[in-house]
Order: sequence, then C-alpha cells, then structure tokens
Amino acid sequence: MEISKTVTLYFGVITGMIAFVIIATGSVIIAIRYQKRLLQKQEEIHKNDIKHRQELLAGNIQSVEEERRRIAKDIHDELGSIFSTLFITMNRLKTDDPQNTGVIHTGKELINTGIKSVRGIAHSIIPDELELFGLNIAIENYLNPLKASIGLDYNNTLEEGILRPDEEIATYRIIQELVSNTLKHASASALEINFKKSNDHILLTYYDNGIGYLQHTDCPKNGLGAKNIESRIIAMNAKMEIITSPGNGFNCTIEIPLQKDN
Repeated sequence: MEISKTVTLYFGVITGMIAFVIIATGSVIIAIRYQKRLLQKQEEIHKNDIKHRQELLAGNIQSVEEERRRIAKDIHDELGSIFSTLFITMNRLKTDDPQNTGVIHTGKELINTGIKSVRGIAHSIIPDELELFGLNIAIENYLNPLKASIGLDYNNTLEEGILRPDEEIATYRIIQELVSNTLKHASASALEINFKKSNDHILLTYYDNGIGYLQHTDCPKNGLGAKNIESRIIAMNAKMEIITSPGNGFNCTIEIPLQKDN
C-alpha cells in the first residue's frame, strides 16, 4: 500500500514536472514568436519610414529640377531674344562714320559674348544633352571643357537607358558637385571617373589626386554641395563610401541599385 502511494506520488511529481516543462516551453515559444512578430513589425515600419522619406526627397528633387528647367527656358528664351534683337538693331546702324564702325563692331562682340553666356548658364542649369542623348554624352560634354585645366580619365561601359531618368539627372548632379569640389578645393592635377555594371547595381568610382582631408574633422558635411549629394544618394536608395586623408587624394565609391526590370 505504501509502495503504491509512493509510486503515485512519484508519478504525480513527474507528471507535474512534465506539465511545467511543457507550459514553460510553450510560454517561451509564444514569447519568441511574439518578439519575432514585433521585430518584423518594427522592421516593416522602419522600411516604410525610409521609403516615405525617399519618396519625399525624390519629390522635392523633382520639383527643384522642374524649377531649374523653367528658369533655364526663361533665361534662354527671354534674354536670348533680347540679345538677338540687339544684334539685328546693330546691323541696321549706319557704318559711314569710322568711329561708329568701331563702336558697332565692339557692340556686336559684346552681344555675341552675352548670347554665349546665356546659353552657357541655361545649359549649366539643365543640360539638353541629358534628355536628348543620355547620361554618357551629357557627362562627356560637361567634362570636355575641363581637360585644359586638369588631367581627365573618364570611362563608361553602361548601356544607355539602364538608369531611370530621375536617376540619370541625380547621377549627373552628383558628378557636377564632386568635380566642382575637386576644382575648388583639392588642388588636384588628375581626375578619374568610372562607371560599370556590377551584378545588381551600378558602380560609380570617383578619384582625384588632390590634397585630401581628414574625414572626421575637415569633412564638409554642412556644405550645400555635400547636402545635395547626400539627398540624391538617399533618394536613389544608393550607398556612398568616401576614402580620403591629407596628402592621399579623394576616393568616392557610389553603388546605385538597379531596378528588377533592368
């Protein structure tokens, strides 16, 4: 009888322990699943937040580019028309007096200079080649005038149309900012720009042999140009890495993710 009670007691203890283990295990599994769902939800919220910020930035950048296009058109059409009218008027002036001939000649030269300046300003605001001929030609035309002042090596193996129009204009603006910084601050004698496709992204590498800078102390993070680059990088969901130090030039690598249909 006592043995039977002992067995029953042991059986009850073991059963209770098994039940406790099952309940504890179930509680842990439920807690893990809840934590996992919570983390997934937080990650989803984070991704949606990033996507929302990217969409806002892209919208703002698009608005800026549209305003640039409008201003460029106004400058080209209105000022260009004024200079053209002045040129026609100068042609109608009499040149019998040698003094008038000199003044008219000087006036025509000034008008031609003004026309070229207007076209140059309008082109710098919004390059026609980008829409007409694509990113590669636009970059080449932007870089060609600089070859007289700095050694340039530009290589682009990308197919035309591999980037969306908004990505092309963003990439063009980034290169403008980088080149501008090199010419203004780097005291560089050579500049190298390379584009290539690498798996599921476009790889842009930019290098100048200038003076470089200390990244954590001299980095111009608050400059307008740096902010423009950063905003366009975020809008494209791209990644940028900068390697530089005093006396060792400036090296920038940008990865632009490709859309699935590319």
